This record gives sequence, structure tokens and C-alpha cells, in this order.
Amino acid sequence: CGVDAMELLQVGDVNTAGPPHEGPLHQQSTDGAMWDTVMFASALIDSGIGKDHPEYARVLKIAHVVLDYQRTPRRYPSPGIPSGDYRGLAGVSRESDWAVKVKAPPAGWAFELADHRYPDVDTTSEAIHFLRRVKFDNMKDEVMRRAAIMIALDWIAAMQNADGSWGTFNKDNTSPVIDALPFNDMGVLTDARWPDTTGRQVEILARLDPEKYRRRIRRGVKWLMKTQREDGSWYGRWNSCYTFGTMTAIRGLVASGVEREHPAIRKAVRWYENIQIEDGSFGEDHAAYKARGFVE
Repeated sequence: CGVDAMELLQVGDVNTAGPPHEGPLHQQSTDGAMWDTVMFASALIDSGIGKDHPEYARVLKIAHVVLDYQRTPRRYPSPGIPSGDYRGLAGVSRESDWAVKVKAPPAGWAFELADHRYPDVDTTSEAIHFLRRVKFDNMKDEVMRRAAIMIALDWIAAMQNADGSWGTFNKDNTSPVIDALPFNDMGVLTDARWPDTTGRQVEILARLDPEKYRRRIRRGVKWLMKTQREDGSWYGRWNSCYTFGTMTAIRGLVASGVEREHPAIRKAVRWYENIQIEDGSFGEDHAAYKARGFVE
């Protein structure tokens, strides 16, 4: 029941000595296990654990888990993908309201392992980023890996909003009406359009198949250019906040072919130079969400 689910996501105060459930508890909204897993796995590869490394079997094991948690259609009519059963064992197994406007088979990954209805484009792009750097010796596994990437890219493309942007969990979910509800303490209740999410999707499409997704990429770039703030930054919905959004927007623009000397890129770089802390680091307060501007 719902109460049991809430208890599963209760965690102890990390500043309290002793076992996790001794001392104050707070409610965790999600465990984010798939997101953490693919980010960790990419970090292993970045650290030098490649195909000839003795620990590479660990990377392949993670890749199998990631593939198992993708929901893919039983028969996918796309050139280059052999017909067959590529259904993930434990992944997104049921369509939900996102499928009302998305006329493509579900082929993404969800933020957490227990979520069987709501894949999101951010976790999906990070899963692709990891899987594209893995190679199986076993031909069946390798075919599954390639197929998983191809259909996930198609799903990301289909999730693009009409204006060229991306939300995270839904398509064209942009009505402001629900945000006016008096009990809304989150600032926004719809999954509208986000520069950080858009930058990430532009990047993955541009890096893996720029010709096939050329129109999608061009529309995403146009939207990012239009939504750059006057100070040179971009808003980031899913991390703190302008520092993160600007980073993902720049990565997407550069991956799409925008020159590093383009005025929008230089303007963003100048913004980073202006907010850099004296010790060389960068930081941002969560208050930036409410302030609607950078807060150190």
C-alpha cells in the first residue's frame, strides 16, 4: 500500500551517528538507482576500465542490468534492427499518460528501478551514453545493445515538444493552469520545457546519429538559442540550477556543431567567469530556484 511505499523511502539523518534508522527520519522521494548506476558505470570507463582491463567484467555486468531495465517492443519495425524479442526483464512494462501524445514504442529507462510506467529522457540519454561505450563479445548481447540504443534514440526524438524543446517525463505538457493551484509548493507542477533537458537530448542525438535526427537537433538548437538568459546562462530544472543548465546547454550546442566562438557560447563562458569563486570552484545555492536567478 501507499504507507508501505513511503516507509521504504524513509532515510535517517546522515549527520546522526549509528544505524540509518536511529535518530530523525526524512522522506526520500525516490532512490534514483538507475540514474546513479549509469553515471557510476560511465565513471568506471572514464577511469580507464576498458575492454582489456581485468575489471571490465564488472562493466559488462552493469550493462546487462541496464539492458534488463529497458522496456522495448517485442517487434520493432526499424531498418538495421533484427526482429525479435528485446523486451527488458524488469523495466518500463506499461504505458502511462506520456503515451497519449507520443506515438512511438516505449524504449526508455526510468529514474528508479521500481518505476514501471514513467521512463524519462534524461535517464535514457545517460543510459545510452554508457551503453554506447560498451562492447560485448557475445553476438546476441551485442545485437541487443545496439538495438536498445537505436530504439531509445527514436523514443527520445518522439518526446520532443512542438516548440523544439524537451520536458523530462511528458510531451507538450505545458499548460500553466495546474500551477495556479493553491497547494502548489513546488513552483511548477507540469513537466513543460527545460534547457538542461533539451541540451542533453540535443547532445545525445547529435553525437550518435546527427543525420537521422537533423531536424530534431536543429529545432532543439533554435529553442536553446532563444531561451538563453540575458546574462548568458540557461535555467536548469534538475540540478542547481543555472550552473547546471548552462553546462548542459553548451554541451548540446557544441555537439550539434555550433562553433565554440559563437556569440552565445562566448556569452555563457563569460557568465561562468563572472560567477567563479576565488578558489577556482563553482557553487550555487538552491535558493536560485525561487529567486529565478543565480544565487551563490
